Amino acid sequence: MKTNTKTMRTIMFLSLAIAMVLIPANTATANEFMQNRKEYETALNHATILTARLKQDTENIQNKTIVTRDDDNATRIAREALQSQLTEATKIHMSQKEKATVFTVSSLTDKTVESNNRIHSLIRSIDRTAKSVDTAIASHKLDDMRKKLADMVDKGKRILESSNGNVDDENNRDKLSDLLEKAKDLMESTDVKTMSVDVSELDKLINKVSDDMNARQSRIGQERQQSVVAASYSQASDTTNGNYATTRSNYGSYTPIQSTPRGYYSSMSCNLTSAADHCQGAVDGGGIVDLNYGNGHVYAQHNNTGGAWINNLQAGQTFIMNGSTYRVNGQSVQGAHYAPGSGDWMQTCNGNGNHLVGITKIS
Repeated sequence: MKTNTKTMRTIMFLSLAIAMVLIPANTATANEFMQNRKEYETALNHATILTARLKQDTENIQNKTIVTRDDDNATRIAREALQSQLTEATKIHMSQKEKATVFTVSSLTDKTVESNNRIHSLIRSIDRTAKSVDTAIASHKLDDMRKKLADMVDKGKRILESSNGNVDDENNRDKLSDLLEKAKDLMESTDVKTMSVDVSELDKLINKVSDDMNARQSRIGQERQQSVVAASYSQASDTTNGNYATTRSNYGSYTPIQSTPRGYYSSMSCNLTSAADHCQGAVDGGGIVDLNYGNGHVYAQHNNTGGAWINNLQAGQTFIMNGSTYRVNGQSVQGAHYAPGSGDWMQTCNGNGNHLVGITKIS
């Protein structure tokens, strides 16, 4: 068979042309695949980093979802929103590496990048919501502290007014007045810590001024009691100066009758129970102490602190105690060891121990 030279040349030319076209194309496809696979691996590495960060962020802010008793509505809403996002985060799974081929590498990369974008968006949302929880808590604390400061300022103003002229020492009142002026400038402040300190200091000064008022009242009461005691000594030792007149009763005995009742006042009171040993301390402090034991009162005073006049009370004698008039009813208990069962009594000490004198309220 005779070879057609022209035909052979045509075939060789076409083969060479095809080879020249195919070689660059194959080379380009291989390079593109390598690039796509590199992008896929980069996306997978990014997925690992994002998933780890999401897990760490979720653990770090989990406590911000816990509702507390002091939360207001804004704080509760922010906590609920954060909890919803954290729940969504638990459903996120890191993209797993799959075998990439020239046919699948692009789609795998796109899927991984899409997953990464979702994780990244969720991380940003969780961060914003966590900050909104902090903001709500801070706002609530600020509002609460401003209210506490306002209430304390009002309380301070009231006691400053009521204590005017009712304390012996103006030092604490002056300090309270200065702090109240300072507190006015803090009412619109956002410095919760400073406001908290001022609230605490105001409370302390208010209590000190209140104590100063009580101290003055106690002093006045003691001075009044001392004056009454001095008068009672004079009254008890002088039965010829017109304070008492003796008259014969229907039963033939002599009963002293006081023509002008004298006034006495208890300086403090105490509930007399089986466990009330502190009442003894009150009596030891001096002055007349009103011991309330449920069925009546025992007005007690040591004989060596002005109560000796009680030993001189006699049946029929009248006197005023705390603004009420009492008459000595003739009952007398020497050496008493227990509180009486009922009724009102005066009590002091003498050579026989405790001395109880029965009294009856008549007006």
